[in-house]
Amino acid sequence: MAMNNDDFSFSELCRLCSLKSNNQMQIFDKEGEQRQLLFKIRSCIPSVITKEDALPKNICQKCVYKLDMFYEFRVSCMTTETVLKNYSESLKHLAQSVNSQGVADR
Repeated sequence: MAMNNDDFSFSELCRLCSLKSNNQMQIFDKEGEQRQLLFKIRSCIPSVITKEDALPKNICQKCVYKLDMFYEFRVSCMTTETVLKNYSESLKHLAQSVNSQGVADR
């Protein structure tokens, strides 16, 4: 079955899920830049996206939502890891301090 241009336009596909949607956001336009779409994609997905590549430059609203949620989850996990590492270091220093005081008191 042959497709004509009315049925299919490669550039109208979502860059992340490859589905066609009437409501898409451009990665490189003003709103896409304000929403930091490219930064979030690069932070979450091992894909290389540039203005010059030959692939679609838009993302459907469903993928924008998923990207936002995934990015927030990623940031939350990274923040939690930093907090836990700092807490672990504090506990280690506290234990060393208590141990050295115990030795000095003898």
